[in-house]
Amino acid sequence: MAVGSFVDWRGNPIDRKLMADGSFVDWRGNPIDRKVHGGVRAAWFMFFLSVVTNMVNIPNMLNLVTYLNGTMHMGVSSSSTTVTNFFGATSGFALLGAFLSDSYITRSRTILLFGPLEFLGVGLLALQAYLPSLHPPACNTEAELSNCEEVHGLNNVILHVGLYIWAFSEGCIRACTPSLGADQFDHEDPSESRQQSSFFNWFTFGISLGGFIGLILIVWLENYKGWDIGFGVCALLILLGLLVVAAGLPFYRNQVPEGSPLTRMLQVLVVAFKNRKYELPEKLEEAQESRNGLDSIEVPCQTNFLKFLDKASINHGEDGTWSVCSTMKVEETKIVLRMLPLFISSMVGYISNPLLLTFTVQQGSMTNTRLGKIHISPATLFVIPITFQMLMLAIYDRFLVPFMRKRTGYACGITHLQRVGLGFASMIVASVVAAVVERKRKEAAVQMSLFWLTPQFFLLGVSDVTSFVGLLEFFNSEAPRGMKSIGTALFWCELGLASWMGTFLVELVNKATRHGHHGGWLEGTSLNNSHLDLFYWVIAVIGLLGFLNYLYWAKKYVYQHNPRMDSNVVCRSDGFPWQILVALRSCPNSANFSLVAYFHRTLHLDIVTSSSVITYLVGAVSFFDVLMNILSNAYIKPTTVIFMFGPFVVLGYLLLALQAHLPSLHPPFCEINKDPSKCEPAQGWNLTLLYLSLLMFAIGEGCMRACVPALGEDQFSNDDPQESHLRSNLLSWFQFANSLGALVGLVFLVWIEKNLGWDIGFLFCALIVIVGLLIAASGLPFYGMRKLNGSPLTRILQVLVTSSKKRQAAVVDVIELQEISTSDYIDEDGEDKSDSKNIW
Repeated sequence: MAVGSFVDWRGNPIDRKLMADGSFVDWRGNPIDRKVHGGVRAAWFMFFLSVVTNMVNIPNMLNLVTYLNGTMHMGVSSSSTTVTNFFGATSGFALLGAFLSDSYITRSRTILLFGPLEFLGVGLLALQAYLPSLHPPACNTEAELSNCEEVHGLNNVILHVGLYIWAFSEGCIRACTPSLGADQFDHEDPSESRQQSSFFNWFTFGISLGGFIGLILIVWLENYKGWDIGFGVCALLILLGLLVVAAGLPFYRNQVPEGSPLTRMLQVLVVAFKNRKYELPEKLEEAQESRNGLDSIEVPCQTNFLKFLDKASINHGEDGTWSVCSTMKVEETKIVLRMLPLFISSMVGYISNPLLLTFTVQQGSMTNTRLGKIHISPATLFVIPITFQMLMLAIYDRFLVPFMRKRTGYACGITHLQRVGLGFASMIVASVVAAVVERKRKEAAVQMSLFWLTPQFFLLGVSDVTSFVGLLEFFNSEAPRGMKSIGTALFWCELGLASWMGTFLVELVNKATRHGHHGGWLEGTSLNNSHLDLFYWVIAVIGLLGFLNYLYWAKKYVYQHNPRMDSNVVCRSDGFPWQILVALRSCPNSANFSLVAYFHRTLHLDIVTSSSVITYLVGAVSFFDVLMNILSNAYIKPTTVIFMFGPFVVLGYLLLALQAHLPSLHPPFCEINKDPSKCEPAQGWNLTLLYLSLLMFAIGEGCMRACVPALGEDQFSNDDPQESHLRSNLLSWFQFANSLGALVGLVFLVWIEKNLGWDIGFLFCALIVIVGLLIAASGLPFYGMRKLNGSPLTRILQVLVTSSKKRQAAVVDVIELQEISTSDYIDEDGEDKSDSKNIW
């Protein structure tokens, strides 16, 4: 760890015993003490947050299409498109969270900063579901399609505002959560490194557990007690999670942000272009940068890839980071550019995943959902893949990895990209199975059992254990250390873009298959009048083409670290569906899978609109996740983000609970599946309230989840063997907590929303988030956090600029790297005496 790069929650540097390198600080900005900050204790707060928030996100993500179609009276394609757009927005906002956490604020502050927005977004949805005036009148969209009023006007605006506040906050938070947990362990310490790996395993398990509970409890509340109660409980759960995170502030290790990585990349491109006429000499002297410019914790080895960018390192007498870039910045830029082909190809291969998730729930709503005298919600069926993922978490880590390691020689049994390929193949098979089952359902004389959907649920679980985790591991392990949050954000951004591409695919198919008075394959409010089976075949073909393209680029990729028993390669068995991890990880996750049901049944949105809202919400959360990842690493501490945005999540849930509770804020009740023509969709102010609550939720969740994992990792030193081992275990427990939270949420919150009402469910989610924030706040004195040193993107920008300026210089095989001691720029009082203007 670089000297002076860690501070406590107040921004004060840390001491050595603690963390001599100073790259981590506590919540006050002071140097961390290994005995107080970080470790398993600090990681437990992230574990709890993952469990609680996934109780909300997972069930709502899966059930949201039902809400859009049944309550908001949206059509089949509109509901699906809304859900996929929600997911895409969530993933896109992850870039914001990553930018903030890597560049300006710590990960813990990112979570606390955007968490309240998530609360606000979910609360807004609850309010819309509660007030009859904010959603269409109840009607049966199946029996009376022509009489069902679809949500429109202000109600539609409220719906989308709520979803995108949710997506914004979730996107910013999710980019920080795994990194913050991993920060509590020092990966350079053998002991903490093992604990860090274990933390990711337990973090994944926590997600699954929260989703499991949420699919049972939250879905039940939303489907039987009202969407207002369901959203309300979810908002309370988010609030509880934020309070717990805030309670842990005194224990966290917070990695100090190192400045914008985008700026560094731009500098490299600009300088390389300016130097395009120079020829590289045999040796290049490293730029004499100030301490602020020395933002590297590790110096990547010089590569022969994109030699043009090496011209950014040519020193022709001009000073400043916009005239000459360090080799470190150049190699950072190369690493990011080298991953772009895989980023694009895997994004295409992932298009089918969000579509399968949303349409499978709608398939389930058209089947016999009774098991004896027990009524099972379609969203609750996602307990099957989550339970499978929890089992695979232990089996993969304890049995498959050691077994494959002996036969392949790879430290992780198989490479990250091989694991991703297995997941893409599983998605193709799942699409084919879904097409066959849907054709059989439409041809059956009697209503098909819900459990016919089990095979495709199982295959979705396999894809999450493989492709989801593989992509997360790939981007995290290959990214430079100063850009770990950016790497995580790229992963979430990829999922968000895949969701948006899925939305575009739905619209394109509808437009291509619309003839005269006959609607497209997925138009209308009932799947009985659609051609979902044919659409599944289209997804399978696109998935196959994307898979072949992915194989081409994966075969050509050269790993930064040799995967064959490389000690730098961390093997984490985090097998949970992160692509459906939308808001805070437990509350938001459980809520997201049920939201589609809330949109459809309570707000009477058609199927496509309900799905589209979910997609946009997910995308918004991912976008804010990425944005906050960037900011928290460079400018804002993770703890600051958590407490700053945690209330947004609570507010979002409260608004959702209010809307679900007040009849005037949502349409009158009607049986949308039996008589869709009489169901009035949410519109006007009701829809606006829904969108506002979702937006608040997205902002809070997106910003918070970008910081949680990183804040957890900051509590451990990489240089201490014992803490490194603890850090490895922390990450496993953190993943376990995510799975646990998802499991609990899918069971508990789904049940609450379905049986007690959406208002109760949303309210309960808000309470959980509040409790989480309180617990997190209680740990502030113990947290260790990295110092904020600006964005790593700035360094990459510097390399690009410098190499562009020196593009005509000759490239040599060896460039001599001369690092500068930071002591040359620190006076006897510890003050920085370098010229900060030389950064550019």
